[in-house]
Amino acid sequence: MPQLNDKLGSSTAKQRQLLHKIKRRLGFSDEQLHDAIGAASTKDLSAAAASAAIDRLGGFALPNEPGTKKSPYAGKKPSAATRMITDDHVDEILRLGLAYFPDHYALMAWLAKNFKIPFATDARAYIRQLGTAKRAGEVIRVLKEMNRRVGTAHQDPG
Repeated sequence: MPQLNDKLGSSTAKQRQLLHKIKRRLGFSDEQLHDAIGAASTKDLSAAAASAAIDRLGGFALPNEPGTKKSPYAGKKPSAATRMITDDHVDEILRLGLAYFPDHYALMAWLAKNFKIPFATDARAYIRQLGTAKRAGEVIRVLKEMNRRVGTAHQDPG
């Protein structure tokens, strides 16, 4: 095992990050952490002292262990699978559904059967139970196809 640096201030960014992660897990305040590590700041620790403090406080694996990379999607817009349904989705489902079905109840019964949503009486809140934009998109696609087959679909320009 390599020798850790005993020079004050030689703690690594990963060690400091892990100490703060341990602090949050234990529910410590900054002052409690500083008392536990015996220094005014994690930056004041030597690499050896930081390693000993991590062990003493019951440390766990380093974030981003050597050989691992951060996700290339970190900080980017979530995919359609994780975006939530919007009012526009609800409006479009209602518009297309009421063009095909005789009333809200028939539309909701169809959604309950085909998209496994528990039956409810408020149409807008009920449609929101689809949850994600991806599922709303599936419903819209199916309703457009059903309307197209019977010739009641709204024709979008372009």
